[in-house]
Amino acid sequence: MLILKEIQKVTSGYTVLYVEDEESIRKNIVSILKLFFKHVLVASDGKMGLDLFNEHPTDIIITDIQMPNMNGLEMIRVIRVKSPEIPVIITTAFSDSDYFLSSIELKVDQYLLKPIQAEQAKEAFYKIALLLENRKKLEELEQRKVQDKINKMSEQVMTQITNAFPNPCIIYTNQTIRYVNQPFIELFQRTNLEMLLENRVSLDSFFDKRVGFLPSLDAYNRNDPSMNKISITRLKGRKIYRIMMRELELDGNDSISVMITFNDVTWEEYQKVKIKNYTEILEEFIIKKRRYSFVPPVTSSVSKGQSLKSIEVVNDLDIASTRFINDEEREVLRRSHKIKTTAHVYVQELDDEVLQELQELQEIDRDLESAIDELQSDSNFAMLITIADAFEIYARKIGLLFEFDDLAYAIRSLKMLLISIDTTKIDMKMLNKLCLLIRSIKDDLASWNNNIFIAQSALDIHYIDTSLFSTCLQIELALSDEFKSVESSDNDFELF
Repeated sequence: MLILKEIQKVTSGYTVLYVEDEESIRKNIVSILKLFFKHVLVASDGKMGLDLFNEHPTDIIITDIQMPNMNGLEMIRVIRVKSPEIPVIITTAFSDSDYFLSSIELKVDQYLLKPIQAEQAKEAFYKIALLLENRKKLEELEQRKVQDKINKMSEQVMTQITNAFPNPCIIYTNQTIRYVNQPFIELFQRTNLEMLLENRVSLDSFFDKRVGFLPSLDAYNRNDPSMNKISITRLKGRKIYRIMMRELELDGNDSISVMITFNDVTWEEYQKVKIKNYTEILEEFIIKKRRYSFVPPVTSSVSKGQSLKSIEVVNDLDIASTRFINDEEREVLRRSHKIKTTAHVYVQELDDEVLQELQELQEIDRDLESAIDELQSDSNFAMLITIADAFEIYARKIGLLFEFDDLAYAIRSLKMLLISIDTTKIDMKMLNKLCLLIRSIKDDLASWNNNIFIAQSALDIHYIDTSLFSTCLQIELALSDEFKSVESSDNDFELF
């Protein structure tokens, strides 16, 4: 008989998803699961179980078969597409024998017969957790074999590496790999390391070909180290490194070895983007006037969608006090991402830590919905600050992703606008219009979050960037005196 503490040593670090539609059985098994596992996710049918799996990192799945909405086997079939190796335990009754062949096809790891006995369940949990532990050890062993194969070097080299940076490092002698350290091993997949060792690929082949980054080691700039940045996209996210190349005398002869170290500057680059966005916001809302006006260029003809009357109204405005849409903002509105990236491909490249941060966006969506309802129904203008704070958090989460700088910029701009509104000038008509526009942005963001990070169904991750920024600008235009003048004079005036 297995001792409880022995089992907990193996199982305590894992998260389990338990799916069962019968409440009495569910409560009984959940109480047992909580004794063994770090986190227990509970669902009452396959559809809910699938949603929880997509929202939370999961190590083990325990599921009943016959359930409403989606049965257990249908849920596992969908999950297997994304995670073919995740261990699965099926809880089954003798009446479920018709499903036995299907469960074999889905590579179910363990079965628990109902009614489930505590001792039987403990043994199944232990075996599954032991399976996961053995997989980890096997992967570590394989990595160690690769490293041992590469690291045929002298004690002198080991000493120099020990005294060097504790960052990813590789040493070449006459274009042959002499040594790599453990951080370098962790940077790449085992298959890629083997290909590198066998000279089937070069180190340059792992560098992203992006503007502003070194395309290869041949482009290394010895005079300006700040120019030697590379971008590497891994299965768990994109990293930015500043590389350094040093020549070493390792063998006491004429051969020269080169040591390349990788210094992680991902966070530093993110901070640069963050500071740039804050600077733009300060320029927009403090240094310059805060009112937008889209003034058409002076030409001999009228732009499509604009009447002569509307142009006269705009030209009659006090231009000195008007805030123009600048070239950079117009560029954001017109930007077109020629390279289309699907959500599924993009999410596979993200760090687990980033994905966990983004899970909080759904909670922010719910907070925004409640705040907008209270603002509109009760005219509670204090909710504008609550809404602004929620948008700031949203922008901060999105700001973790380099690819969505424009989106984060637009949301931060909206936040600054909301906290500066003079509520004494807002009537009911304007309030309803404002709530409609804010709700539209909230709905667009919720849909964007689902399509990119949950369902991963978007064919282009940048499908919303420009339209959302345009909506943010429309909110400020809706609050401006200039736009009211134009709107009342000619309803045919076209902003964009």
